Amino acid sequence: MDEQGRASLTAFEIAGLNALCNLADGHAKLIPSVQPFELDSLVALAMKPPSSYETSFLDVFGSTADKEYDPTNVVLFPSASAAIDTIAKFVVAEGRTHIALLQPTFDNIALLFARAGATVSPVGEGPNEILEACRWNNVVFLVSPNNPTGWRPTVGLWEDLGKLSLKHDVILIIDRTFRFLTQRDRGLDSLAAGNPMVVTIYDTGKTWSTLECKVSFIHTCPGERLEAIREIAEEITLNVSPLHLDFCTSTIRREQGAERLLSAIRHNRKLLMPALEAYGFKVCGAPLSFIVVEAPKSLCSSDIDMVETLAQDGLATLPMSRFFWADPNRPSRQLRLSLARPPYLVRRATDILRRKGLGQDH
Repeated sequence: MDEQGRASLTAFEIAGLNALCNLADGHAKLIPSVQPFELDSLVALAMKPPSSYETSFLDVFGSTADKEYDPTNVVLFPSASAAIDTIAKFVVAEGRTHIALLQPTFDNIALLFARAGATVSPVGEGPNEILEACRWNNVVFLVSPNNPTGWRPTVGLWEDLGKLSLKHDVILIIDRTFRFLTQRDRGLDSLAAGNPMVVTIYDTGKTWSTLECKVSFIHTCPGERLEAIREIAEEITLNVSPLHLDFCTSTIRREQGAERLLSAIRHNRKLLMPALEAYGFKVCGAPLSFIVVEAPKSLCSSDIDMVETLAQDGLATLPMSRFFWADPNRPSRQLRLSLARPPYLVRRATDILRRKGLGQDH
């Protein structure tokens, strides 16, 4: 719930976990391609020092990203939310309490910073608005590519942001958890490599299907800021489970990147889009591992009504209005549907829509 008692996007996702057809959360949930844990591998893991499997993970992740990650410049977490929560605690402890956060984006980011004691203000995806935010805030938090729009800054905008962050002493926090679902962002890679004001967040859960055994990490330049982040992280969790690290490492190595998920997304889009269009839904875009659709006025008065109507028949989706975290009551009939699912679940979604009889007058 948010501070007004409205259901957050996370609450909608939790409600969808046990639904007949869960297309709500954006995590990758294909059938795993790797056998999770065998007895021999468990014994081997128990014999290794933590640094060995952490290094193996970063080597494989880095080779997929075409980038090297020095373990000494990385802080590992069991989830992206834990990483964001740690950063929120860090910036507030440092006295940086004025946060400009991208909108629309997933609302738990704003909630985590607000609970840490920060004042969070929305900033749109326009370059001028983002650059202006650097002049009036201690921290600017961007998501690239953004969930749910797929928006990314241009190379020129990254360059300008880098200059302003140094000039105005602004920390740039960049959520890159959907990084592998778009082309490589060389402008951001260049910025993050040498700017001490840039903190980036990575995650496996949006790309590789590992039964929610995820690994996330924060990367920034070495120095006091990194060590302060590490100190807070160690107060939250001792270390990331070697089971998670090994499972994710094996999956990334076997799948050699994101192509398995991207192929499933393309296939599922072809399955679902014709059915949605036939039932009167307007497809507004397919930015990442989901599509955004708008329900016709004849079916609902709001996206919340549509989400609840579909949930009655076991189809879980997310309301787009909640991504506008600073104005969640704005009028909307748009839904976000995840395509990072096995095809049988997407076919089940089309069956639910047919049984519901949606769009029969269209």
